[in-house]
Amino acid sequence: MAAMYMVNGVLTADKPTVTLGDFGFARGITVFELFRVYGRTPFRMGPHLDRLERGCAVMGIELPFSRAELEQQIATLMAQHTYPHSAVKLYVTAGECGAPSGLSLAACTNFAPQLYILEDAVTMKHPQAAYGMENHVRGQNLKSVDAIRELPEVKTANYGIGYVAAKRAGTAYDDVLFTTPQGFVTEATRSNFFAVINDKLVTAKSGMLEGITRGVILELAAELGIATEVRDVTVAELAGATEAFTSGSIAEMVPVRSLNDVVLPGGDDRTQTPVFRALREAFTARVAQECGDDHSKAA
Repeated sequence: MAAMYMVNGVLTADKPTVTLGDFGFARGITVFELFRVYGRTPFRMGPHLDRLERGCAVMGIELPFSRAELEQQIATLMAQHTYPHSAVKLYVTAGECGAPSGLSLAACTNFAPQLYILEDAVTMKHPQAAYGMENHVRGQNLKSVDAIRELPEVKTANYGIGYVAAKRAGTAYDDVLFTTPQGFVTEATRSNFFAVINDKLVTAKSGMLEGITRGVILELAAELGIATEVRDVTVAELAGATEAFTSGSIAEMVPVRSLNDVVLPGGDDRTQTPVFRALREAFTARVAQECGDDHSKAA
């Protein structure tokens, strides 16, 4: 199947290109969004587009299309493909500056923002584990680092801080956890972070991207009666965690084996820890409910 793309509202088979003068390339001013499609039905597309619009507002990028136009372009693009499961990605670049200023970024005006929409097939190695069930059974090894993302409330294409932090931590760790100068844990490089501490599910309240999957998990925790706290969580508290996991649109939910080299309780199969298991089963059921997709079957 030939891949199609949507570039500024125009459907094309040509791979999108970005000009060197686009501030999305030259200055890294690009807002990014991604949502999952299960059985050809988007999952929580509305909240994802809400976040895209908020991010553009923060970055001072004027979206070149209305919400209705965005949704129509996404539908048109998806109609070109027959992927059983996929991910739709939207990139909004600042575009070229029509009135450049060599002295002041603020003085640059008359930008022409660019919108690129792509749809990629998602073939998960296991229906509940994008990167393979063996990774979920083993669990992730995470390390906290003294680093925070710029503008954490915006999903941008700039993963530089996380990339460098993960490289410095080394391959002994699957990912790193950003921490503030005050010692609070915020998020991982591409996902939100949850831990069970003192029999309560806890996750950061600030300094992180408000993940859509994170929001679904908080909904499900409330429905299941799981005691939950959205608050500042210190690095020191991680030593007392009995469970932990990360969440994101592609990986969905991935359990954690160790935090800062301290192995959590839970045995040899991290997917069977009680809070994670309950939420994982509930997440699968929620996808099936909203998308009409039997998430228990392989993609």
